[in-house]
Amino acid sequence: MADALLNPNTAHSDSPNETALALAFGFKGGVWEWFEQPANAHRLARFGTAMTAASAFMPDEAILTGELHHICTSKNQGLISIKGFEWQSLPKGATIVDVGGGVGSAALVLDNALQDVNIFVQDRATVVEDARKVGGTIIKSSVNCGLLIN
Repeated sequence: MADALLNPNTAHSDSPNETALALAFGFKGGVWEWFEQPANAHRLARFGTAMTAASAFMPDEAILTGELHHICTSKNQGLISIKGFEWQSLPKGATIVDVGGGVGSAALVLDNALQDVNIFVQDRATVVEDARKVGGTIIKSSVNCGLLIN
Protein backbone atom coordinates (compact mmCIF):
# COMPACT_ATOMS: atom_id res chain seq x y z
CA MET A 1 0.00 0.00 0.00
CA ALA A 2 2.82 2.38 0.82
CA ASP A 3 4.20 2.00 -2.72
CA ALA A 4 0.88 3.11 -4.22
CA LEU A 5 0.41 6.00 -1.81
CA LEU A 6 3.97 7.35 -1.96
CA ASN A 7 4.41 7.06 -5.72
CA PRO A 8 3.57 10.46 -7.28
CA ASN A 9 2.21 8.68 -10.38
CA THR A 10 -0.33 6.63 -8.45
CA ALA A 11 -0.93 8.51 -5.18
CA HIS A 12 -3.78 10.62 -6.58
CA SER A 13 -4.82 8.40 -9.46
CA ASP A 14 -8.48 7.56 -10.07
CA SER A 15 -7.56 4.57 -12.23
CA PRO A 16 -8.58 1.15 -10.89
CA ASN A 17 -5.35 -0.13 -12.43
CA GLU A 18 -3.24 2.01 -10.08
CA THR A 19 -4.70 1.10 -6.69
CA ALA A 20 -2.69 -0.62 -3.98
CA LEU A 21 -4.61 -3.83 -4.71
CA ALA A 22 -3.89 -3.65 -8.45
CA LEU A 23 -0.20 -3.02 -7.84
CA ALA A 24 0.12 -5.74 -5.19
CA PHE A 25 -1.56 -8.44 -7.24
CA GLY A 26 -0.73 -7.22 -10.75
CA PHE A 27 -4.42 -7.14 -11.63
CA LYS A 28 -5.75 -4.75 -14.25
CA GLY A 29 -9.33 -3.95 -13.30
CA GLY A 30 -11.54 -2.96 -10.40
CA VAL A 31 -11.71 -4.49 -6.97
CA TRP A 32 -14.97 -6.32 -7.63
CA GLU A 33 -13.63 -7.87 -10.83
CA TRP A 34 -10.61 -9.01 -8.81
CA PHE A 35 -12.80 -10.50 -6.07
CA GLU A 36 -14.82 -12.40 -8.66
CA GLN A 37 -11.80 -14.12 -10.20
CA PRO A 38 -12.01 -17.89 -9.49
CA ALA A 39 -8.69 -17.81 -7.61
CA ASN A 40 -10.17 -15.24 -5.20
CA ALA A 41 -13.36 -17.11 -4.33
CA HIS A 42 -12.15 -17.57 -0.75
CA ARG A 43 -11.48 -13.84 -0.42
CA LEU A 44 -14.93 -12.96 -1.76
CA ALA A 45 -16.52 -15.41 0.68
CA ARG A 46 -14.54 -13.88 3.54
CA PHE A 47 -15.63 -10.39 2.46
CA GLY A 48 -19.26 -11.53 2.40
CA THR A 49 -18.91 -12.99 5.88
CA ALA A 50 -17.42 -9.72 7.13
CA MET A 51 -20.30 -7.71 5.61
CA THR A 52 -22.85 -10.03 7.22
CA ALA A 53 -21.13 -9.66 10.58
CA ALA A 54 -20.95 -5.88 10.20
CA SER A 55 -24.68 -5.67 9.51
CA ALA A 56 -25.35 -7.72 12.64
CA PHE A 57 -23.56 -5.07 14.69
CA MET A 58 -25.61 -2.23 13.17
CA PRO A 59 -28.73 -1.81 15.27
CA ASP A 60 -31.91 -1.04 13.33
CA GLU A 61 -32.24 2.20 15.27
CA ALA A 62 -28.91 3.43 13.84
CA ILE A 63 -30.27 2.95 10.32
CA LEU A 64 -33.62 4.55 11.09
CA THR A 65 -32.40 7.56 13.02
CA GLY A 66 -28.92 7.86 11.58
CA GLU A 67 -27.65 8.33 15.09
CA LEU A 68 -24.23 6.94 15.67
CA HIS A 69 -22.49 7.20 18.99
CA HIS A 70 -18.78 6.48 19.08
CA ILE A 71 -16.38 6.68 21.96
CA CYS A 72 -13.03 8.07 20.89
CA THR A 73 -9.93 6.34 22.17
CA SER A 74 -7.48 9.07 21.21
CA LYS A 75 -6.04 11.74 23.52
CA ASN A 76 -9.33 13.68 23.35
CA GLN A 77 -11.58 10.93 24.62
CA GLY A 78 -15.26 11.55 24.54
CA LEU A 79 -18.56 10.64 22.93
CA ILE A 80 -19.19 11.66 19.33
CA SER A 81 -22.79 11.75 18.11
CA ILE A 82 -23.70 11.93 14.44
CA LYS A 83 -27.27 12.53 13.29
CA GLY A 84 -28.26 11.21 9.90
CA PHE A 85 -31.08 11.50 7.41
CA GLU A 86 -34.65 11.94 8.63
CA TRP A 87 -36.36 9.14 6.70
CA GLN A 88 -39.80 10.08 8.01
CA SER A 89 -39.51 13.40 6.15
CA LEU A 90 -39.85 11.68 2.77
CA PRO A 91 -43.12 12.28 0.95
CA LYS A 92 -45.45 9.44 0.02
CA GLY A 93 -44.31 7.70 -3.13
CA ALA A 94 -40.66 8.67 -2.64
CA THR A 95 -38.02 6.36 -4.07
CA ILE A 96 -35.02 5.22 -2.06
CA VAL A 97 -32.13 3.54 -3.87
CA ASP A 98 -29.46 1.81 -1.78
CA VAL A 99 -26.53 1.64 -4.19
CA GLY A 100 -24.23 -1.21 -3.27
CA GLY A 101 -26.74 -2.35 -0.66
CA GLY A 102 -25.84 -6.03 -0.77
CA VAL A 103 -28.72 -8.39 -0.13
CA GLY A 104 -30.85 -5.56 1.22
CA SER A 105 -30.39 -5.79 4.99
CA ALA A 106 -30.53 -2.02 5.59
CA ALA A 107 -33.29 -1.57 3.00
CA LEU A 108 -35.45 -4.15 4.77
CA VAL A 109 -35.13 -2.19 8.01
CA LEU A 110 -36.32 0.94 6.18
CA ASP A 111 -39.10 -0.96 4.46
CA ASN A 112 -40.44 -2.23 7.78
CA ALA A 113 -40.41 1.27 9.26
CA LEU A 114 -41.61 3.46 6.40
CA GLN A 115 -44.97 3.55 4.66
CA ASP A 116 -45.71 4.38 1.03
CA VAL A 117 -42.13 4.54 -0.28
CA ASN A 118 -40.41 2.51 -2.99
CA ILE A 119 -37.11 0.98 -1.96
CA PHE A 120 -34.60 -0.48 -4.41
CA VAL A 121 -31.22 -2.03 -3.81
CA GLN A 122 -28.73 -1.96 -6.65
CA ASP A 123 -25.65 -4.12 -6.61
CA ARG A 124 -23.53 -6.39 -8.78
CA ALA A 125 -25.27 -9.27 -10.54
CA THR A 126 -23.54 -11.85 -8.33
CA VAL A 127 -24.83 -10.10 -5.21
CA VAL A 128 -28.34 -10.02 -6.64
CA GLU A 129 -28.05 -13.80 -7.07
CA ASP A 130 -27.23 -14.05 -3.36
CA ALA A 131 -30.25 -11.86 -2.61
CA ARG A 132 -32.48 -14.42 -4.32
CA LYS A 133 -31.34 -16.94 -1.74
CA VAL A 134 -32.67 -14.75 1.07
CA GLY A 135 -36.02 -14.23 -0.61
CA GLY A 136 -35.76 -10.92 -2.46
CA THR A 137 -37.85 -10.12 -5.51
CA ILE A 138 -35.49 -9.41 -8.38
CA ILE A 139 -36.07 -6.85 -11.11
CA LYS A 140 -33.93 -5.53 -13.91
CA SER A 141 -32.83 -1.93 -13.65
CA SER A 142 -31.56 0.35 -16.39
CA VAL A 143 -28.34 0.82 -14.40
CA ASN A 144 -27.64 -2.67 -13.10
CA CYS A 145 -29.43 -5.55 -11.52
CA GLY A 146 -31.62 -4.47 -8.67
CA LEU A 147 -33.44 -5.94 -5.72
CA LEU A 148 -36.97 -4.64 -5.26
CA ILE A 149 -37.78 -4.49 -1.55
CA ASN A 150 -41.45 -3.52 -1.71
